Amino acid sequence: MTSPLKTPLWDFALDLYGRPGVSQACLTLQDEAGVDVIHLIVLAYADHVGSPLSADEIRALHEAMADWRTGAVLPLRAARRFLKAPLPVLDAEKEALREAVKAVELKTEQLQLAMAYGWLTARADKEGLPREGLPKEGLPLAQALGNLLVSSHGQAGMLPAVEQALATVIDAVKTIDRR
Repeated sequence: MTSPLKTPLWDFALDLYGRPGVSQACLTLQDEAGVDVIHLIVLAYADHVGSPLSADEIRALHEAMADWRTGAVLPLRAARRFLKAPLPVLDAEKEALREAVKAVELKTEQLQLAMAYGWLTARADKEGLPREGLPKEGLPLAQALGNLLVSSHGQAGMLPAVEQALATVIDAVKTIDRR
């Protein structure tokens, strides 16, 4: 039996994140613009499979994932980052703890992706659409990700590093083969 965490969205996330420059671009978007990278990956995946989300769907997806992100993902990320500081005498033990927290943080992100995949499939089922493949009206990826940036960072102008990071992710999505 396959794990409910191993979804096409998880495979897409691993593929996208492994593309040149994408991991650094995602960190820039997360740290400089407050973007939920999991949400970004879900928007990219929906666009990639020909089922982009509308502005209302983007908001609904954000709401569906907000409690998990706030209650599980963000506290673990904060703990992992806190544990980067040296701890004299016990640094090796602290580093082992940081690695364990990092693994749990990754698992929470995988769970968030599985929840998002469930949300996407429920949306497709509700609309009577195939789960992948048929084009659907929605926002173009650049506009969807731009909306995500605005909701995360406000209307202020984007920093050049954020603009470049966004372009890196969009370009990388275009290089992923449709299955």
